[in-house]
Amino acid sequence: MPKEKQMVQLKVSEEQMRLDQMIQRLAKTARSSGLNAAGGLLEALREALAAQHSHSANAGS
Repeated sequence: MPKEKQMVQLKVSEEQMRLDQMIQRLAKTARSSGLNAAGGLLEALREALAAQHSHSANAGS
């Protein structure tokens, strides 16, 4: 019998999703403009915000 996989549902606010998308677009634009350091910084910021949100969501559980 196959094992059922438990899905993890995260509540992500619309504001958080828009911010993530905006940072992602800015990073892509920066990299395509030859600004690799700025693109890398924006990607690091995006990851840090996602980790912070994930940590906050887990702490509230």
